[in-house]
Amino acid sequence: MCYSIFTTFFCCLPFGVAALIHSSAASRANQRGDRDTAERSARLARNLNHVAVGFGILTYITCITVIVLVFFIY
Repeated sequence: MCYSIFTTFFCCLPFGVAALIHSSAASRANQRGDRDTAERSARLARNLNHVAVGFGILTYITCITVIVLVFFIY
C-alpha cells in the first residue's frame, strides 16, 4: 500500500491510482481469506507500481535533459 501511495504522489498519478485501487482490493481479499484474488490483485498492483516508477524516472530524466539543453543552447 505504501509503494502505491508513493508512486501516486511522486511518479505517475494514473498508474499510481490504479495500483492503489488494486492494492486495496488485495488487502480486502486477504481479510476475507480469498488468497487467490489477493495474490492476483497484489501482483497487478506491484506491476502497476513498477510501471509508474519507470515512467516517473523517464519523465524526470527527460525534464532534466530538456532544462539542461535549454540552458546550454541559450
